Amino acid sequence: MEHLVRLYNERDRRTLEWLCRHVGDAAIALAVERCATPGKPYISAVCRRLGVKSFRFHAEKRQVRRPNNL
Repeated sequence: MEHLVRLYNERDRRTLEWLCRHVGDAAIALAVERCATPGKPYISAVCRRLGVKSFRFHAEKRQVRRPNNL
């Protein structure tokens, strides 16, 4: 599906993966067709076409070792 939409960063890739799992490739392809833009639409435009609200992915939290005296 990456060939259909503009992906600029990891968040865009994760959004596309989520869309593929939850709405399916056919729905994404139809939404891309309905975006009235020349070239590839942004993933945010595809989400709007699908009626999906923007969501945030949480970055994996790294464990930080702290000195015992804090």
